[in-house]
Amino acid sequence: MRSPVLVWLGHIFLEIKREKAQRHHELLLIERRRQKLDEWKRQIDRVKYELDVREARCLEVEPFLPVARRLQDMKIGLEEAIPWLETIVEKAEAEKIDQKTAAYHVASELRFYRQLAGIQKAIEQARQQLSVLDMFTTHKQQALSILINLQLAGFSEKDINELIGLITTWNKSGVGLGFSQGNGNGGSSNTKLDNKLMSLTDVFNP
Repeated sequence: MRSPVLVWLGHIFLEIKREKAQRHHELLLIERRRQKLDEWKRQIDRVKYELDVREARCLEVEPFLPVARRLQDMKIGLEEAIPWLETIVEKAEAEKIDQKTAAYHVASELRFYRQLAGIQKAIEQARQQLSVLDMFTTHKQQALSILINLQLAGFSEKDINELIGLITTWNKSGVGLGFSQGNGNGGSSNTKLDNKLMSLTDVFNP
């Protein structure tokens, strides 16, 4: 028969063995959780790094956002903007200046050309107006010369007004200038006007 002491010691050893096994299992679980936490921490650090990089990029482009919005409103994409950027770079290289100064120069030159085009258009309009004025002045001088010649030929102001009325009537009727053929209607009046018209030959063909 086994001694009670040995039995008790056996139970103690078994209990210690079970506790060691349980402790080992718990340590394994803790190690796995630690590894999992480390993995999560690495993922969080990676995401944080990517966010920091994106934030830095956003801060770099933030000053250009208003320009980008304006280009977007104007329906201008990158393909349309590239030729302008290349022009600025070429100007900077050609004039040995920085690109920012070159951009200001390009903008100033475009404004100047636009203003120059407006000035040229205004000059052309002024020339056209002057041409019309010269034509009007020429016609006025011709009319004044004719009036003077009529007065020198002995035409009174009344006679001149009658001639003007006659010519106006002919122009409206489309008949054209010509002498009366004595048709019997208003013969004396037509004869008087015919005489005046015939006398114009002496005025304009001395």
